[in-house]
Amino acid sequence: MRKFLLVFLLLSGFISHPQSENSDKVYFSEALSMHLPKYEKKAKVAYRFNDYDRGRFLFDSLVRNCLKNSYMDNFRFYTLRKKSIHLYDFKKPVYLITYASWCIQGKGEISAINKLASKYQDQIDFVILFWDEPRMVKTLAKKFNKNINVVYVDERKNADPFVIKNLKHSLGLPTCFLISK
Repeated sequence: MRKFLLVFLLLSGFISHPQSENSDKVYFSEALSMHLPKYEKKAKVAYRFNDYDRGRFLFDSLVRNCLKNSYMDNFRFYTLRKKSIHLYDFKKPVYLITYASWCIQGKGEISAINKLASKYQDQIDFVILFWDEPRMVKTLAKKFNKNINVVYVDERKNADPFVIKNLKHSLGLPTCFLISK
């Protein structure tokens, strides 16, 4: 739960959802491609020498200095009924959580998300994005309440490599995003 909250706090409020297309906006995928290689190189050195404080500092700096105020791409996901849906289809700010069936949620994490979704459903669209096959996602979706939109990308079928590259493999861990207008 601590890691979940840490990543949420680092990214919350920092990613935007564009109202209109504008050429001088930097999109999340662009910000990642520009800054991730340098971050990864430095972070590997820090973690190789067990310098976890330096590793956290580097991650915080990446988020604060490179990803903050970028605009989230209009990623495509699939609903439990296998219908295509895009991130921009959600009209309220989006609280996006990425998961996989192999991820073990922290104690109380799902109940906390369910409570938040019930309390703030009128103000925020809660979206859980799974990296898994539809059958597994349907089983896992039963843990979340009706106020949460459960979507997926079936990585094995490589249905959308752009989403997988930018939202899953880029940071290497399940991540939370609070995407504002």
